[in-house]
Amino acid sequence: MDGRLIAAERTNAFRSVFGFLMDDKSEIDIAGKFKLEEFKDAFKAYDAPGRNGKILLVS
Repeated sequence: MDGRLIAAERTNAFRSVFGFLMDDKSEIDIAGKFKLEEFKDAFKAYDAPGRNGKILLVS
């Protein structure tokens, strides 16, 4: 086999991943939230040494 998933396997994989993401128990570290107008500050936060977590751009 060439490593591709059949349709049923792909469906099961998506259900598993999205089920985990939608579960209230899953957590993602967020280092900062920035408005789109603050994208330069977001890039600075992204490059900051020791950053732990995601940088989010919000509208």
